[in-house]
Amino acid sequence: IAVTVVAALYPAMKAGRVSPVEAMRARSTGDSGQSRGVSLLAPAFGLVLAGAGVPWIYYLARNLSANLGGLIYASGIVAIIAAFLGISLVIPVLVRPLAALFSPVLRLLFGVEGRMAAANATRNRGRTALTASALMVGISLVVAFSALGGSLLGSIRDYLDGSLGSDYVVQPTQQNSDDGFSATLPGKIGRVHGVEKTTSIVSTFRQDGEKVDAVFGVDQNYPEIFRVDYAAGGPGAFSKLKNGDAVIGKQLAKDRELGVGSRIEIPGPKGRKKYRVEGILKNDIVGGGMGIYLSQEILASDFNETQSEFLAIKARPGSDREALARRIDDVLEDYPQFTLYSNAEWKAQIESDFNRQYVFFYAIMGVSVAVSAFGVVNTLSMSVFERTREIGILRAVGTTRLQIGRLIIDEGIVISLIGCLIGVALGSLLGYLFVQGSGAGGFEIDFYYPKLPALAALLSGLFIGIFAGLLPARSAARKGIVEAVQYE
Repeated sequence: IAVTVVAALYPAMKAGRVSPVEAMRARSTGDSGQSRGVSLLAPAFGLVLAGAGVPWIYYLARNLSANLGGLIYASGIVAIIAAFLGISLVIPVLVRPLAALFSPVLRLLFGVEGRMAAANATRNRGRTALTASALMVGISLVVAFSALGGSLLGSIRDYLDGSLGSDYVVQPTQQNSDDGFSATLPGKIGRVHGVEKTTSIVSTFRQDGEKVDAVFGVDQNYPEIFRVDYAAGGPGAFSKLKNGDAVIGKQLAKDRELGVGSRIEIPGPKGRKKYRVEGILKNDIVGGGMGIYLSQEILASDFNETQSEFLAIKARPGSDREALARRIDDVLEDYPQFTLYSNAEWKAQIESDFNRQYVFFYAIMGVSVAVSAFGVVNTLSMSVFERTREIGILRAVGTTRLQIGRLIIDEGIVISLIGCLIGVALGSLLGYLFVQGSGAGGFEIDFYYPKLPALAALLSGLFIGIFAGLLPARSAARKGIVEAVQYE
């Protein structure tokens, strides 16, 4: 209700100021001189909104994990809305130069109708801008989430390619399962002919006030198979875990102001335990930058946790991989709840699970883009209605029905491309900011520009313009010449 009321305020105020005499006159569909001051004031205000919103989004993204308070984070939503609103207010100024940019291409593809369509799109810049803004929001979110998803997946893939030294992994067959295995299984697989070494991970989550500590128990082979990268501490930090020391993620160290030599306290069933920090991980993918790593022996004695959920297996150089996989599968026959994956299969499963989660977001964004396409239909229909007499004159001087239809469709293409082009630009910026915020958690994420989604977004502008223009174009082409010329 609030959105509807706010959206109706300006049209209502504008309608209330129209005098009866002025209302009886034929009104131009272009920008009036009286509204010129408003059209200059609105983009200036939009620049202020966008100029304030975007830097604040960047600041929050860079400090996403800091304890800034709930109201500060809520202001990020306000900043995103301000950025969208600000860009929407600036679009009327951009309509004319963007239409001029598209005009040569449209004339090359569609002849004189394309040039006229570009000119017609600028006759009522406010209406064109409102229609393009709706498309801009949907397209920008599609590009932004594509950038975030692609960057997360690409960075995880790069990390696994560069840091995972195993050849196979064993995990529960059912995703999000609580199934675990004792040290017996790693021992059995470690004795299989062709296996060089294995490493398993035991995990537990400890509630500490409002915080939740992710604690992992690892063995002596973990740094050899995962090839860890330290932000602080020596390469032998993991070898000291058996003495009761700990290795932590970089973001956890930053949040709690811990360094090498500091002591971290973890609550457990036997009371609060303190561990000396021996190393800080630069890229803590297992704990998302917030992991605490102890030896499996310490985790068993202090927290009564002995069940592992993950086993990485490194094959001996030159071993027959297919035969090795069969031998490991024979061992796993006694553990039907677990499955053996090659590295390639495991990465493919991670990518499949990741993409499956993003399908929902893409579906929502697709609906928003489809709904905004109806705005293009509405704008073109109003344009046809207001230019009935003009269409009649064009028909009277020899313009064919086909040319009239192409003129309306080309106008729809111009409006859609304006919205999509600005949406791709804004979505690219938001995607970069989202990636910065995701990287603030401690796992460093590289920005991967979503080339295919951005190209698809631009092409969607072409198709939206074509399909949105079909019904208005049909209506315009079917108008009778005499009735249209006499229309007032």
